[in-house]
Amino acid sequence: MCHIVRMKKNKIASTSSFLASLGLRHRLLPLTSYLLLLTSYLIPHPSLAQQESLRMMYPNMPLSINPARAGASKVASVTGFYRKKPLFTVPGLSNFSQQYLSFDMPINDENWGIGFLGFNGNTYGTSGGIASNLGLAVVVSKRVWNSDDRELFVGANIGTNQIPVITSSGNTDLQGSYGVGLYYQTPIFQLGISRPSAYFGTSSTVPIYGQVQFLKEIGDGVLRVGSVLRYQSLGATSEYKADVYAIYWVRQTVGFGIWSQNTGAEMGNPALLGLVQIGLSKNFMLTYGYDFLGKSLSSSSSSIVSSTSTQNDSGSGFHQIGIRYDIDLGNGKSNGFRP
Repeated sequence: MCHIVRMKKNKIASTSSFLASLGLRHRLLPLTSYLLLLTSYLIPHPSLAQQESLRMMYPNMPLSINPARAGASKVASVTGFYRKKPLFTVPGLSNFSQQYLSFDMPINDENWGIGFLGFNGNTYGTSGGIASNLGLAVVVSKRVWNSDDRELFVGANIGTNQIPVITSSGNTDLQGSYGVGLYYQTPIFQLGISRPSAYFGTSSTVPIYGQVQFLKEIGDGVLRVGSVLRYQSLGATSEYKADVYAIYWVRQTVGFGIWSQNTGAEMGNPALLGLVQIGLSKNFMLTYGYDFLGKSLSSSSSSIVSSTSTQNDSGSGFHQIGIRYDIDLGNGKSNGFRP
């Protein structure tokens, strides 16, 4: 028995010495702490289904569902989007518009990242007029592991987001929100898990997002394919929804893509986005997108009802017009719009 105990002690000491020789022991301990904290936060909790204004725009602003991505592209990146339905105002028809802003950049030798998310719009028509929506969040991330172009980040966001509790007066409920995320990337593969929006003082939406993406060089271009899984506990039941997408960039100049967004857009309805992206330079990109499954929004005295976009009050699905500008921070890592 004493011999076995001595063998175990020697084995533990040898393992510790081995990790120390690689310089890993002191790196693994804080990394384990980060992962344990994040795992405890990601444990599903019962929630109520709600629309999230900031989250439904993630196809063009991935930071909105995973705060750990802040600064991961190694450039200072600014993205702005304007969504409108119909694209041109027509007398006698309802029109809806939304504005989105995203900013992130690395700091402290790319070991930390900071960011900001903003949303404003008038999506919902009610008997009392248009209900204004608002979402704001600050984001911070930290790189906790880095080896041979493989990186692991953790991140958090805190802010406020509109919860669409529509009443007869057209009011909405504005609540403080917070979230966390984990993000792993290599030059050709990205993987993430996040819970970006839990609300202070209320049992509101607490979805968990899983993200995976691959990049493959094909001919003169780069193909980007991926999927997003959204899990939500609804008390006695659970809900799983999955998105799939593909975008092909030709010589980092023009991109074409399709995005099946089953996780939902307006009022949780599915969306099918067609995207065209044009890189005017290595740092500046224009994007146009259209939701082919766009729903119209009609109202009663106390609720909002969604229906197909062929109704006269909507005119069309949502048009999405966006710009993105990346600022090289002197590290020679201009993103080129690939990831």
